[in-house]
Amino acid sequence: MNINDFVGTWSIQYKSGGEKTPLQNGWRLEIGTGEFGAQAPFLSAEGAVCVGFALIDPSTSPPEVIIATDDHEGNQPALLRLTGDQLRWKGYYQRQPAYIYISAAQTWVPGGESYTHLYGSTTYGDPDQVAVWGGSGTPPPPPSPKEDDGDEG
Repeated sequence: MNINDFVGTWSIQYKSGGEKTPLQNGWRLEIGTGEFGAQAPFLSAEGAVCVGFALIDPSTSPPEVIIATDDHEGNQPALLRLTGDQLRWKGYYQRQPAYIYISAAQTWVPGGESYTHLYGSTTYGDPDQVAVWGGSGTPPPPPSPKEDDGDEG
């Protein structure tokens, strides 16, 4: 995985755990798209790969920006840092410490196409307030009913 595998618009799904964490089912996560200030990937002064992000609640009109790279509660910018194969952010959400860890996994379908899915965890405030979630951009198509699985006979 590289930073480009994470860049995109992701829908947060399948969240479990802590109820008031900064990621909620149905919210949108913009990573490096330029939308809502989610800055494209860049190298920090220390040489770390970083990318901007924004958390959006699309259920409001206009969509509410929960956290964004450009301005976040007057604190540090909302930038994810690539550490190994994982994006990490530590900062504040509603004046409480918040941590977001994001990983990616690829699904390969017959024909050689691959689709990337995000999964992650979020800790907010009390270290026991952990939420686990999944995110999808463009899901793979469903398998065809009579797909050849490679088995003979």
